[in-house]
Amino acid sequence: MHLLLQEVGRFKREVTVIPCNMEKYMSFSIGSMKKCWDYKSKEYVEKLKFDLRFIDSFQFLPNNLSTSVHNLRKKI
Repeated sequence: MHLLLQEVGRFKREVTVIPCNMEKYMSFSIGSMKKCWDYKSKEYVEKLKFDLRFIDSFQFLPNNLSTSVHNLRKKI
């Protein structure tokens, strides 16, 4: 993942990262600034639009995978 994000940095896009350590990330988002019409201020404003978002859902699990699968079987 670290090597992938190094290459993404060459495209001059906004990169947002939630790291666990230098080599492992929980989430990252790659976006760009887009001009959008703001109806309240009646003018164009620049907003960050995410083109790609990766979330390692395994990192956010409260239990291990086998416990989660076992809990699903009980509900069905």
